[in-house]
Formats: sequence, C-alpha cells, structure tokens
Amino acid sequence: MSKNFNLAVIAGDGIGPEVVNEGLKILDAAGKKHGFTYSKKAFELGSAFWHKTGEVLPDKTLEELKSGIGLAASGNINPSGEFPSMFEPVHGSAPDIAGKGIADPTATIMSVAMLLNHLGLTEAARDVERAVEADLLTRAEKKRSTSEIGDALAKALS
Repeated sequence: MSKNFNLAVIAGDGIGPEVVNEGLKILDAAGKKHGFTYSKKAFELGSAFWHKTGEVLPDKTLEELKSGIGLAASGNINPSGEFPSMFEPVHGSAPDIAGKGIADPTATIMSVAMLLNHLGLTEAARDVERAVEADLLTRAEKKRSTSEIGDALAKALS
C-alpha cells in the first residue's frame, strides 16, 4: 500500500531552487523504490520575494504552514574535525512562548541524534531517532510541556 505525503517546498532564492530540485529528485527515486508518493506545494519566499512584495512571510503563507511542529534538525559539519561542527534546531526564537514550558524540544533532540552520528555513535543516534519516532505517534493523545517531552524521550532511552 502506497503512502502519500503532503510537503511544503520553500526553495528561497540564490542556490535554493537549484539544490531543492536535486533534493526532490532523490525524494522521487526513494519514493519509487520504497512505495511512497508525495504532493508538494511550493511557497515563494526569500529576498527576491521580499523585494517584489515587501513581505518577508505573508500572513497567508504563515497560516498554511503554522500547523506543523518544528522538527528540523541541522548540522554545519566539518568532516575533518579540524574545526568544530555545530548542531542546532532550525526554528526561530519564539519569544511569544519563551519561558512558558510549551516549546517543543524535538528539533533540538534530533540535532543531538545528528551529533551522535557525526561522532560515530550510530547506534546511540538510531536509538534517539527511534525514541522520537515512537513519541511522535503519541502526540495527538495530549499536549505536553517541554520538560515532559524531554523526560519521556530520556526514559525511552534508558
């Protein structure tokens, strides 16, 4: 049975469209091999859009994208180890919820998994990823605080 996913694609400008198109090629190939499809909706954002419209993030776009929780992890990796690598979540500072205990720490935790992979601790990284995957399946049951999510994931790893 094939699964279909809905994707928001934000290529931005500069090299964005070029590299996003290559990423979509990989997604297409993986979908064919593993039996999934996706529908994509492209959002035009970036400095060229801002110069054209005067809007950084239009309300309409924000409304369509805001239902997601921030899960994007990132790494600026120096493979040689000559310089430090940096791992961090991809989201804003969310000043409106800072200090309220309601921020979702999942993107940061997935950044930890990336760090563990980078350090060669692949089984530990996979354990973190599995714990997050299992936890995400329970998210609809009830809202939890920042620390409750962290505690649940730490418990799943012990």
